[in-house]
Amino acid sequence: MVHEDHDEAAKVPTLGYLPFAPPSDVITLYDGPLQLRVEEDLSSERPGKIALVIRSGSNLLWGADLDEASYEDRRTWRHRQSRPRTALRLPFHGAMLELETHLSGDGTGFFGSPSTSSDDTTMLADFIAHWINLPCLPRGGLLCREQEDGSWTEWGGRWVLALGAWEATIDERPDLPATLTEAKRERLYAVTHTMSVRRSDRREFPARDARSVRWGLQVAFSFALGRWAAPVLAVGRDAAGSIVWSEWSPLHVDSPAKAHGRWWAEDRPEELREFLALFINRWLDPTQQPSLRFLATSAIAAGESGFVEQRLMTALAALEHLHWITYRRDNGTADHRLRQLLSAASVSLDVVREDQPVLARFAAGADGPKALFRIRHALTHPKEPQEVYKHSGLLGEASRLASRYLDLALLRHLGYGGNVTDRTKTTGWSGESWPVPWTSSEERSGDTPA
Repeated sequence: MVHEDHDEAAKVPTLGYLPFAPPSDVITLYDGPLQLRVEEDLSSERPGKIALVIRSGSNLLWGADLDEASYEDRRTWRHRQSRPRTALRLPFHGAMLELETHLSGDGTGFFGSPSTSSDDTTMLADFIAHWINLPCLPRGGLLCREQEDGSWTEWGGRWVLALGAWEATIDERPDLPATLTEAKRERLYAVTHTMSVRRSDRREFPARDARSVRWGLQVAFSFALGRWAAPVLAVGRDAAGSIVWSEWSPLHVDSPAKAHGRWWAEDRPEELREFLALFINRWLDPTQQPSLRFLATSAIAAGESGFVEQRLMTALAALEHLHWITYRRDNGTADHRLRQLLSAASVSLDVVREDQPVLARFAAGADGPKALFRIRHALTHPKEPQEVYKHSGLLGEASRLASRYLDLALLRHLGYGGNVTDRTKTTGWSGESWPVPWTSSEERSGDTPA
């Protein structure tokens, strides 16, 4: 119940299946009894844990405590070299789940790919997921929580997203600012939000749709943030609130400190809402999802902290793909195709000397597309091996410009019409943003692939 002294607009937060623990590089998803099924043989029950371990990648691992197990019990948990079909059996909030898994040692194993407790045709009324390292979402609706001693906490942390045929409610934890501060400082991870998703018309839907919406929201938020955030442990429920489906998966997730450049300005939450609705509408079209997945994940990878050569090549490959699905023909040279794509979106082709002095000197009067593909050709077909490396900072500036082009081209493709930041500007206020260049020259519907 909401405390009587609370604002009447305050809502009780969505209850999830994971606690809001302090930041760590180990996120425990389950702590309780486990059994191992190997083919038709079922092991003894042992205490155990399932945890997402985020160290040099995300790994979903499990382990059973065999310290006090008898010899016969230990045998049932022993690793087999023949790799038979194995599954974990566990009670989970009133439901008995069985999840396909891999056995890597005596009483230990991992989930190498998504594992679900029932098939994708299972009908759901809604599903819950738990976000790791999502930031504060500004101007959220009021939430409140009453404590056992009668005290209460109230905070502005609810986002309700209208996503076409879908509705998502995302509630942040009450101590989110302090949690994110620690996670950024220590480069750790924490469950930051609980999300509930259902159809807008309240009709039931198959579990495969839950998987698609969850994955789409992960890619969309991550593209907007410039780093991976992850909605882990999706739990599907029927109309009575009983668990009938769940997905356990080692999802990509980055530290909140890893945000080297993103197009969304944090002080413009309504534009994030607009973008998410546009993205999910395209994502749920099976004819468009493969290309959108490639483009958005390429944009995330191109903005990360890997080697600049790979970031540059990834961004340019995605831009060429976007040109193809827009025009369905490879006309002219690579720089001509990029110029055509950007000009259609009214994107300036100039290399701004104040922002990118090294690239401007290298371009020697040429425009951005020409300079970028000259660098790409020098990397892939080097006539002079040190041509691009003798200009200190050149590849970094080129990579940022290519990512900037990809951000803009993909947002225009989606029909987005708000503001964006400019990752080529490395000085000044970090939250500064500008209107997209095409809003004054064309309608906001974006491109539709031929």
